[in-house]
Amino acid sequence: MKPKSNASEFLKQMQRDLNPPQYEAATYTGGPLLVLAGAGSGKTRVITYRVAYLISVLGLAPWNVLAVTFTNKAAREMQERVQGLLGGMPRGLWIGTFHSICARILRMDGKAIGIDPNFVIYDTADQSAAVKRARAQCQMEKDNRVTPAQLLYQISRAKNRFEGPDEYAAKADSPFDQDVARIYAEYQKILRANRALDFDDLLLECVRLIRSVSSVGDVYRKRFHHILVDEYQDTNIPQSLLVRELARGHGQVCVVGDDDQSIYRWRGAAVENILFFGRDYADLKTVRLEQNYRSTQMILGAASGLIQHNKSRHVKTLWTEGETGEKAGIVRLPDEHSEAYWICGQAQRLHEGREKAAYGDMAIFYRINAQSRLFEEECARRGIPYTIVGGLAFYQRKEIKDVLAFARLLLNPADVVSFERIVNIPRRKLGEKTVQKLIHTAGDMNIPVLEAARRANEVGATAGLSPASRAGFEEFANLFEHWQSLAGRLPAYELVEKIVVESGYMKLLEESPDPQDEARVENVKELINSVALFEEKLETPAPLDTLSILQQYLENIALISDVDQMNESGDALILMTVHSAKGLEFPYVFMAGMEEGLFPYRRAVESPHPEDMEEERRLCYVGITRAKKAVYLTYADSRQLYNLREKTLPSRFIDEIPPKYREHIIWNTDLDSWDNEPDQREEQEESVPHTRSRRDNRFSPGDMVTHRTFGFGVVLEVDGEGDRSYITVEFQEVGRKVLAQQYAKLRKV
Repeated sequence: MKPKSNASEFLKQMQRDLNPPQYEAATYTGGPLLVLAGAGSGKTRVITYRVAYLISVLGLAPWNVLAVTFTNKAAREMQERVQGLLGGMPRGLWIGTFHSICARILRMDGKAIGIDPNFVIYDTADQSAAVKRARAQCQMEKDNRVTPAQLLYQISRAKNRFEGPDEYAAKADSPFDQDVARIYAEYQKILRANRALDFDDLLLECVRLIRSVSSVGDVYRKRFHHILVDEYQDTNIPQSLLVRELARGHGQVCVVGDDDQSIYRWRGAAVENILFFGRDYADLKTVRLEQNYRSTQMILGAASGLIQHNKSRHVKTLWTEGETGEKAGIVRLPDEHSEAYWICGQAQRLHEGREKAAYGDMAIFYRINAQSRLFEEECARRGIPYTIVGGLAFYQRKEIKDVLAFARLLLNPADVVSFERIVNIPRRKLGEKTVQKLIHTAGDMNIPVLEAARRANEVGATAGLSPASRAGFEEFANLFEHWQSLAGRLPAYELVEKIVVESGYMKLLEESPDPQDEARVENVKELINSVALFEEKLETPAPLDTLSILQQYLENIALISDVDQMNESGDALILMTVHSAKGLEFPYVFMAGMEEGLFPYRRAVESPHPEDMEEERRLCYVGITRAKKAVYLTYADSRQLYNLREKTLPSRFIDEIPPKYREHIIWNTDLDSWDNEPDQREEQEESVPHTRSRRDNRFSPGDMVTHRTFGFGVVLEVDGEGDRSYITVEFQEVGRKVLAQQYAKLRKV
């Protein structure tokens, strides 16, 4: 560590390395400090210089400083930077995540509230096992409507609100909440009996210790003369209470964050903690870091203009001394396929053209995971290496593999792997040992496992199955017999839809209180959509039966999966949700699906609470400010979800970007290129070529038509012109449907 005599030299270094607001934030010690650090404004630099200043210039002992952040990666980066500034890591300095700091305090002093210093920390698997036992203890193990993951989500939400079992029970006003309250209480008893804490308990128990045992609380208040907290906009209630308790008395707390980047409310983060920080601390000083060191002037103008539409925020204006750069590119495309085609094509041009950009310098952001499928397939088609960040590839997600297992077992009744995966989804009271008994019996009898399930009543005695298990297996096998009977009468996508609905799988996801299952519903719908599109584009000399189409679809997926594995390493195009992008930066960013109901997401569009839309807008702001050189926002005229192609409206966020910071890019499909045009929506309406098709597809009301799937019908209405039109048809067998002409493949009779 540098000796204190070097304090004046270090101050000179700070003045050279920091801009005036950064220097002020790093050196102010007159009381509580709020540092509003805009995107790319160097907040980590401020925190590390502040730590070094307190120790090197003011002469504080390292153990008098506490620096807290959210991730282990951020903590390591902070430690490395401090070490670099001070010429070594000072002994006694505490830098870590909230959870690691709390665990450390509890191991040293948790005995005061009955916590064994050798407590274990339960991970997700441990928590799941504990909550299953709790449900059994409450004699609710037979109620399989709510999964362990859903119960744990509810318990975690309660803990993030600083609600114990008693507080939760007092507010429970529905049978579901009352059941959760009972399980929550039993779950906590099991943790205590096993001398265990879960991640939320680390926070709650640490706050309880500091609050309730004054002798312990006073020790830490006297020890930590200065407290620094990074990413304060992401704190939940227990975390803010911990900071307040440790700073009580001296008030020397510095929190750094950006309310405009608060996007984790669904995880328990409370943006109010940073918005109203001054309510808890008198004489608060606020320093704004507004100079951006990441993005161009045009990108910052677009992001700042957008976020100003939020009312609940601290006002700040980002600026940069960097280059002006390109305006935010707004790209209107006919549909989601053209969107994937354009974005991947543009990435390829940036890589192979004069920019010579590495694929790793480019990222595609999307609002929901289901959007990744088309980008994965287009990358595979073009041979572009790619990687999924913060999530699995589309066909590797659990819900997708579950549904595909149903399809594989339908095609191959002897597929034991698929059988094991889905026989108890939804739950049929078939334990692992029971399933293995049937599988072994099927092997001994040399019959497919699904056949053994169908004959469970007959083979039950040999396999040692209970009457309830036999009934469960037969019920499962009867579903497949039913779907087999439908195979010759339904298109492949409708058969998959039947499987998803009649198996109870869709209901299981839709009725789940776990918000992650909402995304899983979207993914399953996208899978059905992909089957429909595959079937529509399939060209064979003779019509194929449903099961043959399904077989080809599964083979196609297998080929895509092989490409995924080939492209996992090396320079690769980045695919991720916008939520996963926070804290990252890329020279080139593509934001896909900028449509009402998608981004902003429909839950926010339909919500009566303004804060829901404001969080969506903050999420869009985060996406735009990840870009260093260029950002492109794409939207489609129509998008197909759950096999329904619907007209879409451009996201309100596009219009909220000031016109001087955006320009529309016109895609010339004939040349497979693009040109910049002024930001005039009406001009674009006339200019954009919306299809590469050259067929004469003119229809008029009264025309008699046929459709490969829906059969004979009569055109009632035509909205639009050519391939851009939507056609309302009354079909003889299936009734009225509105079809996008570009994909309808209608034929006049």
